[in-house]
Amino acid sequence: AADLVRNGVKAEAAGFSFLFVSDHFHPWNRQGHGSSVWPVLGSLSTSTTRALLVSAVVCPILRFHMTTLA
Repeated sequence: AADLVRNGVKAEAAGFSFLFVSDHFHPWNRQGHGSSVWPVLGSLSTSTTRALLVSAVVCPILRFHMTTLA
């Protein structure tokens, strides 16, 4: 997750206006899943100033209960 935040800060500094974070399938990760999207977005919100933060994929069926997402 710390790498995602560092990369997000660098992307914003390079001029990117959107930062998408996915909590879904990441085959390069040993667990096969990405980091929890919500803490990463929270960390990005305190580390960036202009970029819009977007949850690209959220899995309410297998990874999160719908009440958690609400």
